[in-house]
Amino acid sequence: MKVLIVDNSRAMRIIVKRTLKQAGIVASVTEADNRSQAFEAIDAGKPDVILTGCSMPDRHGLEFVRAITDSDLDVPVGVVVSQGASELQKQATTAGACFLLTKPLTADSLRDALLGAFG
Repeated sequence: MKVLIVDNSRAMRIIVKRTLKQAGIVASVTEADNRSQAFEAIDAGKPDVILTGCSMPDRHGLEFVRAITDSDLDVPVGVVVSQGASELQKQATTAGACFLLTKPLTADSLRDALLGAFG
């Protein structure tokens, strides 16, 4: 599975990669810390899934989600949000997120979300 992790926080990208391993998901991971890098990574090779945060220095993460879902890429996008951020969760769903993951991220929640996206 090819996974693109998009988050401006290096620490969060590391957490997502570690959680993928803990979940037993064998993945080829590409990282991007902003929208521009994410689109460059997509141009270099279409991922099977995109995991993104909401905060990005060059645009809001939900604008990125909307751009992906409005494109012809047909790639599921999961959004990592803070627990209790119900308004942000609604906005992510409206933007086209295939699934939501709440912090703190767990191996079980990540595995279940990916199985649901590909199940």
